[in-house]
Formats: sequence, structure tokens, C-alpha cells
Amino acid sequence: MKNIIYLMKSQLYLKLPVCIVCCFICISAYCQKPEFCGTYKINTSALSNALEYEKSNVNKALSTHYLIRVYLHIIRNDDGSNAGATEAQVQSEFNELMLSYSPANICFIEMGLNYINNSTLNTMHANNASSVALLKTYNIPNCVNIYYHQEIVGAGGTAYNIPNTFCSIKTSNLGTFSTSHEVGHCFGLLHTFEPAYGYEDIDGTNGSTTADLISDTHADPWAYLGQSCFPYLGCVYNGTCKDPKGQTNFNPPYYNTMCYWYVACPDYRDRNALETTGQFNRINSTLATFADLQNCESPDNVTLGPISYSSGYLMRSAVNSLTTSGSVNLTGTTVATLGGQTVFLENGFKATPSGEGLISIEPASCNYTLKNFIANSENSSDRKLLINNNFIAYPNPTSSIVHLIFSTQKNEDHAAVQIFNPEMKLIKKVQLGNLIKGKQNVVVNLNELPSGMYFMVIQLQSVNVTVKVSLIK
Repeated sequence: MKNIIYLMKSQLYLKLPVCIVCCFICISAYCQKPEFCGTYKINTSALSNALEYEKSNVNKALSTHYLIRVYLHIIRNDDGSNAGATEAQVQSEFNELMLSYSPANICFIEMGLNYINNSTLNTMHANNASSVALLKTYNIPNCVNIYYHQEIVGAGGTAYNIPNTFCSIKTSNLGTFSTSHEVGHCFGLLHTFEPAYGYEDIDGTNGSTTADLISDTHADPWAYLGQSCFPYLGCVYNGTCKDPKGQTNFNPPYYNTMCYWYVACPDYRDRNALETTGQFNRINSTLATFADLQNCESPDNVTLGPISYSSGYLMRSAVNSLTTSGSVNLTGTTVATLGGQTVFLENGFKATPSGEGLISIEPASCNYTLKNFIANSENSSDRKLLINNNFIAYPNPTSSIVHLIFSTQKNEDHAAVQIFNPEMKLIKKVQLGNLIKGKQNVVVNLNELPSGMYFMVIQLQSVNVTVKVSLIK
């Protein structure tokens, strides 16, 4: 029954130069400098907290697993034109994100996608405080927010602050692991070549106190960009720049997500990844210590309710199971996503959104194998149920007949109801045939079964919906 959805301190900021690449214009065998984009900020207090945690919890940091809530935003002009990405492109970016961070035991759950019609933000000025403040007003709470713009002036993407809970990607950077790169900044990772803390020795002896402050990422000669010693030929660095010890035999981290070589040379994107233990530890240490990101994390298990929402956002998820308890009433313009490997919507759950309201049940199809994490082969985006009307199982408890009322967003072929006992042994199956999209009222007779608790699995093409029903005779 895997992947079935069960329905029933002061901050000190340091300004540093940003080097986010927009594009490269190659002349002969050499390329011009990337376009620079002003400044970003490092929250040095948050970085210090992560470093302290890392020193005391190295093994714990590496073995911890996370399920991070993500909300995706496509920016368009005021009239809805000139979108920063298509939904298919955004889904591809999300899939790349999953693959990039799976070795770090980090999985993501997509809590939703929306469109924002705002011409000002579609041509984003990342260094303009008022533009950044305007963008932040669209952040969905308790999620990492990823925005896709048609244009970011002077940049291909930015995370604004390090660490952070929102970032931006430019159209031209789609397909270059830019989303993974900027989320890396959100998670506290610096560029492999970051010069703010000094230049790294090729032998790595000062690696923990210079560049990205991670000892096992190779010294990156990109730090010397613009100097006459920096040329590279055919996407291979062949310069003569000297590290602080006078050595020149650089071995650039060509395939690392937090470098810029993957932007300069498309061939490096095929194996682009976060590939060092130190980077995994830094990410996990930031997630363990930075409060804003902790608000985006999913507990192992969640019990939700009693609650009532008529507006606003409700984003809740669990690594294992999310269970509603008592009266959970979601009405009006509420936008809510409830997610987890299993979601139990117990008796008392009611969803009647109206207007712009939308209630989504989202499976987290992640298989956590510590230090050998893989994303489940099933595409989670294909296994969601959007509830735009009541979901009711009544009467519950019942003495024989139960009505299952729910809505489907498309026609469903070969629908069926399977009935399982508490040990998840199949004891009955009822064929429903074809369902026309819209509100459904499925009647199931349990008269021949003994008293007890049963799981009734509604099998649809897009999702398996399970209702927990008590039978009392």
C-alpha cells in the first residue's frame, strides 16, 4: 500500500559581491566575463550557528532526513503574457531539484504552483529593496518559495540572502541547474569560489576557513576570474593563477552545483550535483539551526485539528503520516495543501472552498534510505487530488451502508473500491466502472462484514483515496 493517500539572536549581515551568471558570449576559444549583479547578503549569525552545530553534530547532520515544503511561482506581465516559465519547465526544474539533493537525504514536497501577474516583478531588479519587498509579499508561509521571472536585471538567478526561504530564477537559466544552485544558497551554501573569506589553498589545508568554508570542495580558480592568469580552453581551465601558497595545479570542481563551470560549459550539466560530504553537512546544519527554514520542514508525523479556516494559507506536511483530528473545516478562499506519505482525513474533515480557494492533498513520494537516498520512481505530480467540494463518508460509524462523496477533476476509467481490514488484507472489491468528472456519490454495502474498522480504497487513475470507516452492528 505504499504511497496511497489516506483521506479520513540578532543578525549581522555581510554584503558580498554576487557573481550569478546570466550568459556567456564566446569569442574564439575564450569567453567573456559573466554578467555580475550587484550584491547579496550573508547572514553571518545564521552561518555561525550552522558552523557551531556542525562541529558538534557531524554524524547527526549527515544522517538526518528532511522533507521540505516548496511553493512554485510563475511570474507574468500584468496582462498574463510573457511568462517566466511554463508549468512543464517548472516541473522539470523541480525534478532536477529532487535529484540534486537526494544524496543529502533531503526531499521536497510541492505544495502548489501559482501565477503572479506583475510586470514589475517579471523584470526583477534583484538589488532594489522595494522590488524585493514586493516579491516577499507573495511568499507562501512555511514554504521555500521559488519564483520564475522572464528577466532578472544583471542576473540569472538570486537567493537574495544566505540562508533564505525564497529565490528567483530567470527564464534563460532554465535547464542549467540554476534552481538547485539558488536553493543551495537558501540552504546556507556559498559558491565554491567565494572570495569574501579569502582564497583557498589547492592542497585544502585552509579549506574550512576560506572560500565556501567547506574543506572537501576543491579550490576553485573561478575566484580569480578577470585576472590575466584565468583563461580556459574548451571548457577546461588552463590558467596559471597561483593560490596563496604559489601553487597553480588547480583541479576545478567542474560538476558541483555551487560553482559556475556548469553555466559556462553545458557538458558539465550532465553530472551536475552536490557531491561532497561537507556540503551535505552544511545544508543539514543550516536546516537544523535556521528558524525560517525550520518552519518549512515536515515533522515525522502530524496531527492536525480541530481547526477552521475561511481564508489564508494552510501548508502542513509530514514525512510519514498526517492525520486530521476532530473538526477540520476549510472554507472560503482558503488555499490549503496537506501532504505526506500517508494522509488520513478523519471523520469531521470538511472542505468547501469557494472563489480562489483550493484544497490539495499531496503525496510525498520519497523513499528515505539514509546516505543512499533515492526519489520514488512515481511522479508525485501525477498523484494528487484537488478537492473543490465536500469530502464525506457517512454515516460513519455505520451498521451496513456507507456513502462516499468526493469530487474528481477529470473523467476516471475503471474506478473501483477495495476494502481492507486493519492488517491491510484485501477482503472485498467493488467495481465502479467509469466516472464522469465532478461530484461522486458512491454507495457501498458492508452488511456481510463483521463489526470492526476498515480501510476503503477508492482506486482512481490519478490517485488512490482511502477512507477509514467503522462498522458497528
